[in-house]
Amino acid sequence: HVLPALGDFVPAGAPLVRIKGQPKLELASEVLRRISLDTERSFDQDLAYGPRLLVDICVRSLAEPFDPTTAVQAIDRLHDFLRHLVDRVFPSGEYRDQAGTVRLVIKTVSWDDYVRLSFEEIRNSAAASVQVTRRLRACFEDLLQCASEERRAPLERQLRLLDAEIESSGAASSDAGVWRQSDPQ
Repeated sequence: HVLPALGDFVPAGAPLVRIKGQPKLELASEVLRRISLDTERSFDQDLAYGPRLLVDICVRSLAEPFDPTTAVQAIDRLHDFLRHLVDRVFPSGEYRDQAGTVRLVIKTVSWDDYVRLSFEEIRNSAAASVQVTRRLRACFEDLLQCASEERRAPLERQLRLLDAEIESSGAASSDAGVWRQSDPQ
């Protein structure tokens, strides 16, 4: 089992793998030799790194100094990113030998994980801006249109939570219809 997921921070001396049984020393050395460590995440090796940066930009844009236009541009890029993933097959993280025995297990990022990564923090700050809530709704509704049944639940959850954020903030009390409209513009 490879213990850290791709992109995880690994402190000095932390274990990288767990090998079941009593492996020969050369097997353990070979496994460790194939693991690459670096001081920073990279776009070409860590698919979650780009969305993470966009979320940071968006959340910062919803704080002072308030910049909802930059926030919706980041949401647009996240929307596009998830559109590319909505019908992709995600790896299980299990690698088997020719006989079907699991030989390697790595942590993987699922569709649910990408949806949560892309929208959880933004949604928590979104009720500060009608522009952002409307763009999020447009994004969720579009993704729901193209998502298969098994991919819909995390998007529906985000939409319900967005409504709850709007409601609890009191932002929609003056004009609930405006705050709950979908607006890709």
